[in-house]
Amino acid sequence: MIATFIRIWAPDDLRLGMAISTVARWQKDSLADLTLIICSSSLFHDSWANIDRVMLAEDNFSQQSIKLADEMAYGDYYSVSDDDMLIYGKDFLLRCKAVLERNPEYGIICASPANEHISSESGDGREVIESHAVGGSGLIRKGIMKDFPAISNQEYSGWIDKQYRSKGYKMGYMRDVKYLHLGAHFSFSSPAHCDGY
Repeated sequence: MIATFIRIWAPDDLRLGMAISTVARWQKDSLADLTLIICSSSLFHDSWANIDRVMLAEDNFSQQSIKLADEMAYGDYYSVSDDDMLIYGKDFLLRCKAVLERNPEYGIICASPANEHISSESGDGREVIESHAVGGSGLIRKGIMKDFPAISNQEYSGWIDKQYRSKGYKMGYMRDVKYLHLGAHFSFSSPAHCDGY
């Protein structure tokens, strides 16, 4: 089993619908030991009643949810996914685990979004493409994300990159492991990233 955390930030019914689908899909992965991290107790949905662990992270959700996941995780690595990232393909976590084990220089590997362009489109055959900022569903090595300073959401990616590099790790996207970003281009929490939503 792999400790798997789904971060649920659903400001409206559309995003809650994405979260319901995402959690349902994760429940089908045989290696996923699920914990939901929600930003408000009002977001709990009846279909999640069979999930034993639901945690609340109301303040500074982006950072606190990652810190909480790192504290609660067991084993050498764990998975964190947002509520609008629908994994697909058989044995998602098993495939992520195999890629991370073949690439020990990486501290975090994320699946590539099938419906967005990122720099994982490499023709050189590497199965992990290094990037200074990653996001999505994948695996994180335990212990790297535990000490969050008080930073803004705009500083978040840069801080994460610095943490991994200071510990000798790289970050990257897996070329052949994919997920579908249900909220692509309209569901970001930062208005600077929204396309009219």
